[in-house]
Amino acid sequence: VPCLLWHDLSYSDEDEVMTHLYHALAASWFLCSVLHAQGTPDDWYYHGNDAASTKYSPLTEITAENFADLRII
Repeated sequence: VPCLLWHDLSYSDEDEVMTHLYHALAASWFLCSVLHAQGTPDDWYYHGNDAASTKYSPLTEITAENFADLRII
């Protein structure tokens, strides 16, 4: 039945539908790319973690209590 729906549309109606479809696809692509770009706190996107190279990490696996237990592997 979808073929009948498209068959009844005039050229301007079909063009308008395609324009709306294109805008919906572009908006969904943009939204997906923005959501995908959100990283986790353990991802360093710069050499020093940020553009200012602060080398700060919010991770809490290494603390003052377990620092002495660290070994070079």
